[in-house]
Amino acid sequence: MLKPTPQALAAAVTALYRIRAIEDPPGPDGNKTVWHQCALGAELVSTVNERHVIRQELTLIQSYFTWTPTSGLSSGVVVDDGPKALANGGPLVEMDAALDKERLAEALAALAHYSGEDLYIRHLLRVMTLVRDGLAEDDEDSVTGVKGLGDAGRGRWSRRWFYAAAALAALGAAVAVMLHL
Repeated sequence: MLKPTPQALAAAVTALYRIRAIEDPPGPDGNKTVWHQCALGAELVSTVNERHVIRQELTLIQSYFTWTPTSGLSSGVVVDDGPKALANGGPLVEMDAALDKERLAEALAALAHYSGEDLYIRHLLRVMTLVRDGLAEDDEDSVTGVKGLGDAGRGRWSRRWFYAAAALAALGAAVAVMLHL
């Protein structure tokens, strides 16, 4: 199986966000599915409730990722996406024993070209970036339009501000050291 080029991965992401997402109405459990797909080999299936993403699956040519708030991010490789896979409702995937960091880096490089406002794609990009950086991948952001997290979300936002401030302070210190060399 030939490995896709970074350009092919980026083209798939670009095509993915240019189409209109298909959104199912909420089911009896209150969850709905939002589906993004393109002919270049990218597909994003997001399951959401009234407030949050509860599952996302990304197929990016041969790479596969799945995310849930409880299980985190997992990776795999698509072993069959032909007629047999379609009969089973999606690609046949062989999951990695542990998250494949190279596969994650390739997906993030492709997603780096994304500049749109689709909240589902942006959510997955944020989760993948947090995992790459070794930070918590909890889902405090709403992608369904419900604003306000109440008291339960304030601690997470405070922690994020702390991380951002610490990173900026470290960057400032590094620049100061370089300027004095």
